[in-house]
Amino acid sequence: MRLSGIGLVAIVAGCSLYPETAPTLDASVSNGGSAGQSTGGVAGSATGGVAGSGASGGVAGSGGDGGISGSGGSGGSDGCAPKTVTINAQKDAYLFNVNINLNHGTEQILRVVSYSCCNGNRALVRFPLTTLPSTANVTSAKLKLVLTRNDGGTHQYGVHRVQKAWAETETTWTKATATTDWTTEGGDVELTAVDLLTLSPSNSVGSTIEWDVTSDVSAFVKGDPNEGWMVKEDIPPFTGEILEFASRESATAVHRPKLEVTYACP
Repeated sequence: MRLSGIGLVAIVAGCSLYPETAPTLDASVSNGGSAGQSTGGVAGSATGGVAGSGASGGVAGSGGDGGISGSGGSGGSDGCAPKTVTINAQKDAYLFNVNINLNHGTEQILRVVSYSCCNGNRALVRFPLTTLPSTANVTSAKLKLVLTRNDGGTHQYGVHRVQKAWAETETTWTKATATTDWTTEGGDVELTAVDLLTLSPSNSVGSTIEWDVTSDVSAFVKGDPNEGWMVKEDIPPFTGEILEFASRESATAVHRPKLEVTYACP
C-alpha cells in the first residue's frame, strides 16, 4: 500500500521533535531520591553532624533511606568517647624536719610520718597533664602510691594541693627551691585535704593506696596552677609509725607513683 506525501507529513507531525513539547519528569522523582541516598549515606558515615543534610536530601527525592543512613553518623563522636590514661610522676620528694637543709628528692622512697602536728616527714609528688585536652571533662582521677613500709598504727593521711612551685632536687623542710623559701616550714599547701584515707596494719606492703583527686585534676586542666600534692598525716594521735611509698626513682618500675585519669570531651 502506498502512502501519499501528505499522509506521511501528518504522521511525522504527530511526534514532536522539539524539547519544549516533550513530556518532563519532576527532578525530585528522577534524581532526588538517589541524590538523597547518596548524600545522606555518605554524610552519615563521615560525621554525625552532617547527617541532617542527608535527611533533607531524602525528602527532596522521597528517598527516606538517605535520612536513615545519615542518622547513623552519630558514630562520628567516637573521638570524645570516655578514656582512661595513666600518667607517671614528673617529680617527687619528701621533706624532713631533722637536718632541715637536706634534700630527699632522689631517693627510692617517699616517707610519711608525724611525731607531732608540725614535724615528721611529708611526701610531695607532681604529674604533668599535657596529654589531657584543655576541654577534657574529668570524671575520675586517682593518685596511686605503692606501700613499701608500714610500721603499724592506724592513722589518717590526707592529700593536699601544693601552693608553691618546688624543685625535686632542691626542696627541703624550709625551701621550695634553692632560692625560694616555703612560706610555712614543711611546705605550703591547702589546709583542707582533697581526700583523706585511714591506713592501718591491714594495709600490707606491696598494696596500692588510692586517693581521689578528681576535683583537683579537673581544676588543673581548666587552668589552675599544678604543683601536685603533699601526702601527710593529718589527724592525731601522732605516734611516729612510719609509712613509706615507692618514689619515681624506685628500682621496681611498676611501683612508681601513678595518676589514673578518666575523661571525655564535652
